[in-house]
Amino acid sequence: MRKNIYFPAFRFFLQTWVCLIFCFILQAVFIPPAISREKARITRGEFINVMARHQPTNPLFPPNAATLSPDEFYAQTVKQLIAQGFSILTGKDPKGSLLDIEFVTLTYAFSGSPAGKSLLEQKLYLKNAGIVVSPDIGLATAVEGNVFQSTDGEEFKRRTHLASPVFLKDKIDTRANSRVSFAFDDASSISIGESAQVKITKHIFDPNKNLRQTVVEVSLGAVRFAVTKEKNKNSTFKVITPAGIAGVRGTEFVVIVDPDGKTTFVGLEGSIETIPFTPEGQPGKAQVISGNQSQVISKSGKASSVIKAPSELLQQAEQKTDLEPSISKDQGVTRMNAEIAARAAKRERSAREAQKETDTLQKDEKTSSPEGADKFQKPLLKEQSGIGKPIS
Repeated sequence: MRKNIYFPAFRFFLQTWVCLIFCFILQAVFIPPAISREKARITRGEFINVMARHQPTNPLFPPNAATLSPDEFYAQTVKQLIAQGFSILTGKDPKGSLLDIEFVTLTYAFSGSPAGKSLLEQKLYLKNAGIVVSPDIGLATAVEGNVFQSTDGEEFKRRTHLASPVFLKDKIDTRANSRVSFAFDDASSISIGESAQVKITKHIFDPNKNLRQTVVEVSLGAVRFAVTKEKNKNSTFKVITPAGIAGVRGTEFVVIVDPDGKTTFVGLEGSIETIPFTPEGQPGKAQVISGNQSQVISKSGKASSVIKAPSELLQQAEQKTDLEPSISKDQGVTRMNAEIAARAAKRERSAREAQKETDTLQKDEKTSSPEGADKFQKPLLKEQSGIGKPIS
């Protein structure tokens, strides 16, 4: 009797499809939640817990952690951070999503690094440690057309895309029918119109001290500034043009620089103080521009009176710089980001502590050995004999 060779093949085919369907159902049910957990934004409390799991002996965590509730543990850790000079979580809800700026400062703190550094310095340290990708001071939140950036010392211009980072000393050029918006770490933003030239000359931001010092040069074109108000009295935000300078604390305004250097300041909200440049480059008389007011300063430094801004000028200023942000400056921190940062912070803290132990041992060896003691005494003997400079 001849065997049916088709039935085993059909059964194999059927089993294969059943297996594939089962795998598809398993993937649909279990894998997406796992992925979503990895990609979901982590809260402040969860981030602190991740750090504590990797570094339970870090002095920034309370010693009696096992006896505390989650809320008490978070509150005690915040106090420890404040005592060490890191006030980034003061008054912050542990259940709120961790912000990018908080991620940087907290990772820096848990790596055993000292307080008192600006956000850019913290980013530079974390970049060197491989924790963050770049020491940017902000990113592009909206881009239309052809926009290019270049940093001092670079021979080429890089094209600006959505979410492209912006760096200190960056020069930004927009071409015809092109516009771009950037958001800085302090939540201030600039929107640059077409055919414009802008340079970020200075940007220092310390969230622990509410301190921000920024200088932006506008050589050509229309630029809208939305500046956040910082509590620190030493905070400044200055805009320099060929004709003059504008100083602000917290406001929104537009600067329009013509090809001949003539500058028009248009106040939208709050107030700004403008100072013209004389032909010799010296500062002239300061004037204050409030919302819906304007002033024109020629390249020679001749400043007009502050007047109510004509409706046509207000409309022009808005049209030239109106650009709706496509993304938020704060992209949030995922659990995967937190785990990577926690491991890196532990590694950096261990390396820092090991270096301290090595330095201490070397110092002890120098002071305890006769040769080392003689080296330390020689400058003192020279000073006693009147030779050499005083010991500081």
